[in-house]
Amino acid sequence: MVPAFVVAAQVLVQDPPQVRMTHLEVFLVRQPHHERHRNLPARSSLADIRQLPDKRNFWREGADRCRGQAPATKEATAMNRRRAARGTFSVVLLCLLAMLAGCASTQRSSSGSPVPDGRLTVALEFGPKAGFAIDTDDAFVLTELGVVETLVRADPNGQGLPGLANSWQRIDPRTWRFQLRPGVSFHDGTLLTPEAVVTALHYVSSVAAPPRAIKGVGLQAASDGTDGVRISTTNPDPILPLRLSSPNTAILAPSAYRSTGPPGPIRTGTGPFVLTDVQAAQSATLVRWECYWGPRAALASAQARFIPDPMARATALRAGDVDLAQGIPDTALPELTSVPQIKVVTYPLPRTVSLYTNLTSPVLADRRIREAIEKAIDRPALATQVLNGSATAASDVFGGGVPWGDYTCAGYYNLNRYCSPAFDTIVGSLSQTADPVQRQETFRSAAKQLNQDIVGVPLVHSQARVGMRDVTGFVPDPQEHYLLTPQLARTG
Repeated sequence: MVPAFVVAAQVLVQDPPQVRMTHLEVFLVRQPHHERHRNLPARSSLADIRQLPDKRNFWREGADRCRGQAPATKEATAMNRRRAARGTFSVVLLCLLAMLAGCASTQRSSSGSPVPDGRLTVALEFGPKAGFAIDTDDAFVLTELGVVETLVRADPNGQGLPGLANSWQRIDPRTWRFQLRPGVSFHDGTLLTPEAVVTALHYVSSVAAPPRAIKGVGLQAASDGTDGVRISTTNPDPILPLRLSSPNTAILAPSAYRSTGPPGPIRTGTGPFVLTDVQAAQSATLVRWECYWGPRAALASAQARFIPDPMARATALRAGDVDLAQGIPDTALPELTSVPQIKVVTYPLPRTVSLYTNLTSPVLADRRIREAIEKAIDRPALATQVLNGSATAASDVFGGGVPWGDYTCAGYYNLNRYCSPAFDTIVGSLSQTADPVQRQETFRSAAKQLNQDIVGVPLVHSQARVGMRDVTGFVPDPQEHYLLTPQLARTG
């Protein structure tokens, strides 16, 4: 639900640059076209609220809407009303204190400590290509911006962590039960429910071209009580929780799916930031979600600018037009690192750039030809000179950030048209193996087989390079799922 009023304040100051508060006026602004409390002025002071005969219920309603609950009823006890009134008024005071702290922080010299309620501008490599459609790669942009969330989170090593589901268990070889996290509300004020999860997963599994993570698995979801969802697949799938960490399986509010077109992400996510405005493929505006179930975001707002040119991103960071920029090119490093406030972080990505070899070709079917091609390529030169240091020379098919690719005879990743019964036997056990350690051992055996058979020619392992100015709390994410996190903050 959209709240009827938002808290605002007007601070009058004098004698800059030393801020001295001479008057503080607190008031509430009624949202346009909202039907409730029409008897109050559009801009109401606290004195106006005190004149209401049901003022306690007014404050209670505000608190309930933040938690996604229904407004208070006549049956609510007097004690609950008093607690709600005090709690909501405390929220107002905390908001005002944060606002005043922000005013004061603008007058301090740089100290390197986080600025309360700061604002950040980030430059992203890739912008939306399909209007933020959740079943496309645009979903990765939404998770990076902290707008949407999945049932399961992926850690830097690709292992599953609790997300909107705080636990899960395998009921039988084809069925899993996911326990939903309590107290989660969507950005439109509605609560996360099993029915909302079922609606979201049904949509993404039913599109004409399902996302890679769930394609062909026969995903089916059904409510299981008031706090759980049962999800089944056509065949046994021990990695279903990891599939549900894909940004394409993010859960949007039911209101996002009520139109005839693709579901819209504006004010329908659950993440720490609310997407409030999108300017085509140019920029997106975000504000902090005050009712977030996790840690309160350090940033009050952020703007994402989609800048495909790497030198343009680096120039914007150098000039101070953006505070954080992805994909910093090697050629820009000397100039950027000469600025004391700018730090550049490099980490591996789960991508290997390879030269593919069609093994059904009579020429390339000869292993000696493939070996000659492999030895003729100078991988270090490709990484350092051609790609300007944005990658490392590849030593095998899978790099440090590449855990796995499907090279079976019918595998989706098998662009080399490689088909080996021995290789298929190695990976055949994965459908019954859920233990991460055992799976990693299988992956190592599979990689060894591919290297021995010279399946394609791995050239370089991709790296990410992120530059930031006066920013703290950045956590490198090789999966490229998360960028704007609750701990990300500006420094003073």
